[in-house]
This record gives sequence, C-alpha cells and structure tokens, in this order.
Amino acid sequence: MTQTPGYGGAQGAYLGTTSERFRRPLTEKEKLLSLGLDATNQNRFFQISKSVSSGLSKIAREKEELVQSTLLERNGSYVPRMSTITFGSGEGDIARRSWEGIADAVLSRYEDEGGSKELSQSQIATGKEWLSTDGREKIIYKKLVQGDQTFLILGKGGEEVTIPLESSEARQLPINDRNEPNEQYRDVVKAQHLGNGSTNPTGQYSTAYFGRAQMPNTALDIKADLVWNKTNNTKQYISLQLKTPNGIVPLKLDDTPLTRDQAIPYLYQMTKSQALQLYLNSPLISEKDKETIRNL
Repeated sequence: MTQTPGYGGAQGAYLGTTSERFRRPLTEKEKLLSLGLDATNQNRFFQISKSVSSGLSKIAREKEELVQSTLLERNGSYVPRMSTITFGSGEGDIARRSWEGIADAVLSRYEDEGGSKELSQSQIATGKEWLSTDGREKIIYKKLVQGDQTFLILGKGGEEVTIPLESSEARQLPINDRNEPNEQYRDVVKAQHLGNGSTNPTGQYSTAYFGRAQMPNTALDIKADLVWNKTNNTKQYISLQLKTPNGIVPLKLDDTPLTRDQAIPYLYQMTKSQALQLYLNSPLISEKDKETIRNL
C-alpha cells in the first residue's frame, strides 16, 4: 500500500512514506518545525524574520558605506570629483580673471607643445578664442579630480574643452569641495597604504612624515605621523616625537581620533604652545621629561 509523502498531524505524528512499514514517529526537530504553523509561534517567527531582515539591510548599508569610504581612501582613483566654480559679487570678478589667466597660460603651454593626446589643436584654439572675446564671462569653469590627475574644464554654449593640468598648475586651483582629496591628502593616503596604516612604519624620528617644514609654527625639534585605526581607517591618530636633551620623547594621541581633513591642517598649524601643552598634560609623559620640556 502506498501513501503520498507528507507530515503527520497532531494525532498522526509520523512522516509519511511510500509504504506503511516506513512510518515512524517525528523527531523532536520535526515536531518543532510542525509547531511553526501554530498562530503564536507563527507570530514569533515573523518577529524574528523581521529582525533578521532589518539586520541584513543594515549590514548591506554599512557595507556600501565601507566600500565608498575605501574607494575614497585609496584615492581618489576610482571616485572622480567634479566641482563647478562659482563667482560671487564683489571679489568675484577678480576670481574669474584669475581662472581666466590660469586657463590661458595652460592652453598657451599646450599650444607651444603642439597639443597632446588629451587636448587637440582645435580644442586649444576653441578655448583660447573663448578667453579672448567679450563673451568670456559666459564661460563656465569646472574642476575634475580623478586620482592624481586634475582637469580644468571650460564650458560654453553646450561645448566643453577639458584641459589636463600638471601638478604645479593644479596647485594653483582652489579646493572648492571640502571632501575633495587634495594633493596633501593623497600623499598621506599613499604613504599609509605603503606603511601598513602608518605614514612612518619604522617609527623612527628620522623617517617621520611631518617635520619642521610642515610644522613651522612649533619652533621645536618635533615631528609627527598619522596612524589609522585598524578597524576604521577614516579615523586617524596623531603620533608625535619631540627631540629633547634627554632624547626623543614619543606621544601618541590615542584618545582623540581625527579625520585626515582635520589632522593634516591641525599639524600644519600647530604652535609651540599647543605642542608643549599636549606633552605637559599627558599622563603618559614622565615627570622628568615634563621638567625638561618646560624649559624648551
């Protein structure tokens, strides 16, 4: 006698098979599964499912944010950034003339070089014509940053001329987008990726990334590095090394993580008073070293 396969109900606790002789009691796990049809358990099941789905959605969002953050950190090779230059009233006309001067100078350089694979002679002629006519105030300026390359884009009447810039020329352009990875930012990112998260993997005073040239306001023999948080490389810790008569005194500011956008200008603008206070207020510095530092 054959029977259609199926699960036994409350009174027939067996798993149906093709033969009566294969009937057997449900296992404990199978009984628990069968209880899933109960209204109370079903409601609990839906609550758990909703919680799991919500958690998975959160994980997906965080994963996407991490991907975008990582792409930016490596940067910005994979994340092109376009910013349109706007000129306000008052000093706006002076700013526009500055951009016109930069564009004209770069186009003239390319003209002398006979153009390039990125910029044809006809595009050079178009750009210079726009800049030399009365309608030059209608030119729309844009800046495109992609990886280590910066482009100045001139737009007029639905047409654009894209001009590749050399590093020295790109440095003359202002940073309009505060999230834009500028040259200093990119150099620090590159150094950290090469140094396994630190701008100074050896930890030696002599190989520190930020020196007197980057921290001129300190008037001290002090150097600094940035070390990223191993679980979130957008968080940066400043590591200082101060040269004193007693030797090199290191100080890592682990309690104050910063972004690179915060840390880089902070180090560039650090004063002698600020640097000394960091050491004198730290419980990590010995009293002997503090006494020496007070006399620097």
